[in-house]
Amino acid sequence: MVSRDDADLLEKEAEEGIRKSVDLWQFANLINEHYSIEEKLDVIELLWRIVFVDGKMNRYEDYLMHKLTKLLRLSDTQLIDAKLKVMPKKGD
Repeated sequence: MVSRDDADLLEKEAEEGIRKSVDLWQFANLINEHYSIEEKLDVIELLWRIVFVDGKMNRYEDYLMHKLTKLLRLSDTQLIDAKLKVMPKKGD
């Protein structure tokens, strides 16, 4: 799991990068260079939690998650497994 300090640092660097950036590739590239597969899966799970914060997913969120999965060099199976792990259950 990514530590709170690492997450805060990543957020701060991302905010600065966003001000200077126009694409996702450079962010994904930094993650690929510095994160293990397990850490990248933690990131994907966190992003799925954000997607489902309102209890649903729209097509743009789904598209973005698939795009990020490819950029982070993860498989569709890993994407789906992470999604199922955090997806709200019916009745929740």
